[in-house]
Amino acid sequence: QESTGMMVSLPAVVVATVILLLANDAAAVVGDVASRATTGSGLGRTSPLQQRIVVAKATSGSVEAVEKSVFVKATPDECFRVATGYEDYPVWAKATAGVTVLDRTGSLGKHVEMRMGMFGIEVKSTFEYTYQRPTRMEWKAVAGTIKELYGCYQFLPEGDGTRVVYKLRVEPGFPLPNMVKIATNKAICSTALGELKSYIENPKTLAKLRGDQYKSGAGRQKLYETLLESALTCKHIM
Repeated sequence: QESTGMMVSLPAVVVATVILLLANDAAAVVGDVASRATTGSGLGRTSPLQQRIVVAKATSGSVEAVEKSVFVKATPDECFRVATGYEDYPVWAKATAGVTVLDRTGSLGKHVEMRMGMFGIEVKSTFEYTYQRPTRMEWKAVAGTIKELYGCYQFLPEGDGTRVVYKLRVEPGFPLPNMVKIATNKAICSTALGELKSYIENPKTLAKLRGDQYKSGAGRQKLYETLLESALTCKHIM
């Protein structure tokens, strides 16, 4: 399913802020309901929303990962390089206040700390990443506000571009109905895919990605072979 619309940021950037905002609201309501119960007011005088949240506390459970995808006019390797370029997130992911790569596996970040700001709230979370370059990357929350988070990108060749598949499962660590969790996960997936597509397909981004590839020995060899082939097939060689 192709995502559409204006998007905000990658999953690691959006999730913690969204969950924190929901947590503040839910905790306040549940606390108010508990206070009413202990003072003898009972649930009969609570609002329907408050009653639903109390029910959710007893009935909510883990949800399955949601999945969405989008087509990007770039190669799998180009998509992979953008998605793993964590230091660049503050340039284009609007909710990112700062990124620190704590350690690496080769050239790729293994543990990445992100500071995220939205609606006047700033939170910090650390994510652990694993890779199968250039077709797959996975991450999970290992420190911070979120109880449990698992995410996965797949970069699959399709036609003249790439099908980017995103799977996500978030457990916020406070009671919410499963339908709310699923809706939140879907919204985060759409946000992530839309922002990723928009940034990668920007001509300036593609120019940078395709310029960088010729800095390596393999890239220079490919460029040489392309130029040689063009010269040999030219009808008018001076």
